[in-house]
Amino acid sequence: MRFKIDSQTLELLVAMDECQSLEELARRMTKDISVISRSLTRLGTSSGLIEKVRGRWRLTSLGKNMVTWARGAISAQAALLGEPRRLKLATTREFSARVLAPALPEFERAGYHVSVITPVGGIEAALLSGNADIALACAVPQSPDIRYERVIPEKMLAVSLDPLRTSDLQKRSYLHYGPLELDALESALKFELKPRFVIDDLASLRALVLQGEGWAWMPAYTVKDEVQTGALHGVALRGVEQLHFGVYVERGRAAGLADEVAFAKKWLSRQSLG
Repeated sequence: MRFKIDSQTLELLVAMDECQSLEELARRMTKDISVISRSLTRLGTSSGLIEKVRGRWRLTSLGKNMVTWARGAISAQAALLGEPRRLKLATTREFSARVLAPALPEFERAGYHVSVITPVGGIEAALLSGNADIALACAVPQSPDIRYERVIPEKMLAVSLDPLRTSDLQKRSYLHYGPLELDALESALKFELKPRFVIDDLASLRALVLQGEGWAWMPAYTVKDEVQTGALHGVALRGVEQLHFGVYVERGRAAGLADEVAFAKKWLSRQSLG
C-alpha cells in the first residue's frame, strides 16, 4: 500500500490554500517562481486537485478536501512525535492584551504553539486568506464562508470618568465605538444619541473617557481594571441586545481544526468578560 500523493505535493497544496499570489507561494516554498509554476502545471493536468480559473490556479473541491485532510495529518504527526501543534489565532488587539495574552501558558500546556494575530485588514479576511486558523471574536460574521460558534456573553457597560446614572446619559457627551450598532443602544435608552466622536479603536476610546470627554458604551473587559480601581465608573443598561464572543473558523477548514476549535471554546467559556 502506497500514498498516491506525496508529502511535497500536499505541502504545496496547503501553502497554495494560504497564499494570495504565485509570488507569495514561491516565497513560502522557498523555490523559484518558475519551478512553482511548472509544478502547478503538472499537478493541474494530472490530479484533478487544482484548476485554472481566469488565468490563476485554484483548488478544486477535491483539492480543498485534500488540504483539510493534509492539515489533519500534519497535526496528527506532530502529536505522535510530541511536537507542539502550531495554531495561528486571530483576535482584536484589545482582547489579546486584556484576556488572551495573559492566558497563553494555558494553550502551551495543552500542546499548542500559538501565534497571536491582530489583523489590520480584519479578522474575517485573515481567516479566509489562510493567515489565521481560527479566531476569537464577537458577533455573527458577515461572510457565509465562516462558521461561528457562540460561547459566552460579552457584558457591556456605560462608562465615564465620574459616577454615572442612566438618567444622566442624555445630558452628557456621548463617545461612540464605531463597530457597534447605534440604533440598538438608542432603542434601549429611548432617546437619540448624537456622538461627539466616533472611534474605532477601544484603547483610544478608553483614553478619551479617562480624559473626561464623555461617556461610552464599551465591553466590560476593556475597562475592568479601571472600574475596579475607581479610575472609571460603569453602569449596566437594560434592554440592549447582548452580543456573544465565540470561535470563528472557515467552513472548509472546520473538520481539520475540530480539536483546536473545541479547545478554544472550552477555554473561552471559562473567561470572565465582565
